[in-house]
Amino acid sequence: MSEYGVENRVRELLEPIVEESGIEILKVSLVGNGKGKKTLRVFLDRRGGIETNELEQVSRALSLQLDVEDLIQGTFNLEVSSPGLDWPLLNEADFTRYAGDWIRVEPYEGEAVEGRNLGLRGACVYLEDRQGREHSWPQSGLRRVIRAIDWSSVSRRSKKKRG
Repeated sequence: MSEYGVENRVRELLEPIVEESGIEILKVSLVGNGKGKKTLRVFLDRRGGIETNELEQVSRALSLQLDVEDLIQGTFNLEVSSPGLDWPLLNEADFTRYAGDWIRVEPYEGEAVEGRNLGLRGACVYLEDRQGREHSWPQSGLRRVIRAIDWSSVSRRSKKKRG
């Protein structure tokens, strides 16, 4: 079976494992390290985040399924994780999953802008900056859009807890 076929079959095996918990399958990839050992990488997430113990449960369940199916010849590593802040937001599902979260928009031309994710409408990315102004860019004009941390909000919350 080709790598692409393995990746698709792994997605099929994962769907019933994650569907009840609202976890989304972001990416499945099978890569080799050049020495014959392969790594199966699975990225999962959901609105509000995913807990480490949930990743462990999915990993164990998927591992059992992979043992039964014997899809990957030889030994391999299984990595089940959630995306980091630098995971790109590419499609409507990504923007919906992180609706209202702080994002960083990096256009090909001009300065990067951070603000609250207002979503993807049509082919345009929308955000609201700190001053409440709405900005939009055609998606084709963007180098990347990633999640970010609103440090001023974190600082305000920290001060309230101490005060």
